[in-house]
Amino acid sequence: MRKFKTYGWLIGLVSTALYSCLGSNDIETDEWVLKNAQISSFSLLNDSIAGLDSVIFTIDQINGRIFNKDSMRYGTVIDEKVLITMNYEIGTSLFVQIFPQATGDTINWNGTDSIDFSQPVIFKVYAFDGVTTKTYEAKLNVHQVNPDSMVWEKLATIGAGRTFSETKTVVFAGAYCLFARENGTGKMFRSPDANNWTEVTLSGFPDNAVLSSVTEYGGSLFVANDDGIVYSSDNGVDWLATDGTDVETLLGSLSDGIVSGSSVMCGIQNVNNTLRFCAYHRENGWTVGDEVPAGFPVSGFGSVGYEIMYFPHLIVASGRDKSGFFTNKAWSTMDGLTWAPLTNDNLPFAASEGASIVRYDEKLFLLGGFGFGGNALDKAYLSRDNGVTWRDTVFLPADIAVKGFATVLVDDDKYMYLFGGKETGNGNSVNEVWRGRVNRFGFKQDED
Repeated sequence: MRKFKTYGWLIGLVSTALYSCLGSNDIETDEWVLKNAQISSFSLLNDSIAGLDSVIFTIDQINGRIFNKDSMRYGTVIDEKVLITMNYEIGTSLFVQIFPQATGDTINWNGTDSIDFSQPVIFKVYAFDGVTTKTYEAKLNVHQVNPDSMVWEKLATIGAGRTFSETKTVVFAGAYCLFARENGTGKMFRSPDANNWTEVTLSGFPDNAVLSSVTEYGGSLFVANDDGIVYSSDNGVDWLATDGTDVETLLGSLSDGIVSGSSVMCGIQNVNNTLRFCAYHRENGWTVGDEVPAGFPVSGFGSVGYEIMYFPHLIVASGRDKSGFFTNKAWSTMDGLTWAPLTNDNLPFAASEGASIVRYDEKLFLLGGFGFGGNALDKAYLSRDNGVTWRDTVFLPADIAVKGFATVLVDDDKYMYLFGGKETGNGNSVNEVWRGRVNRFGFKQDED
């Protein structure tokens, strides 16, 4: 308190001098100047703390808070004192006291002292009238979790106690539709949020449907059966056979690209005992393309469609080729009729079937699968160049039992969903739905 009292004569002296310098016509302005104790800008600096000099602080004048909305990167340690630079609305202040919570000190700040900022710091600014003060709490936000790690939760169990030999999930008409085979019969469950599920009675759905081929295209659902016949449905419930015959499987669909024109559904057709690529257009019907080359997967593959630079692409990866051999390649098409291999023979992942491929965070991820002998492949692989090169990564936690044949989808809130799938290559499908999201997609841009 003694040190603060020595400022009393200075407060009076400066206030008197300031009043004497102002004309009588400036009384209202004089009072505003004398009573203004607001901080107008704030920054911190320490060369040993990477990124500190680029932190942008927000000043909440109403609630007296100073904070960085964009938290500093995970792992940043504020273990050294920092220099503070502050500006005030009237150019300067008469006096500032600082109360660092980390030390419990009361500091009559001289403008150059370094301060411990490992915990919030209180600033008490005195205006030139020597009476008016304004108090701020300054806080340096640092991410407390790794922004690039993914947190998973079990969201739901579908048909608890029932046994499904296989499943496939698609997004259709604003809902998740999970198709399952139970005792040789096709079933469907629908959910608006992937959490609450209702079973729907199907009509005309083929019992020998290849569930992995269920595809959404042009506002309808399609599926091929073991006899090569394609069925369609406009509501997901009522199914009818189409004019598509000798279709071995459906690979997925290409969206309407801004540059490329109309979308198509892609498949493989048996033409005179030769497998050929085919594409279905909602107005023009089926078109046959190139012969399916050796090494291209015709079953057990993962597929995903997306757009790059206004052009749609469909990618398939992993699976068994027409000779029954496992593959470890990724292939891409822009029209469904011609496909090109993306990868060479020097791939980090093993040949397998049942792997899932998904586009997430502007990257491709290949998850799980089963190799020779049905051995589960626990690793996940990442590609930053749309499937050309891959590296292994950690994506799924050990408590998720699913190893392959799962459906992986991503919603608008950047959540990744894992539907069904198998724990072993010859086992039944689990009835679970898991949801995960990379932490940084859940960060809020506020002071908390």
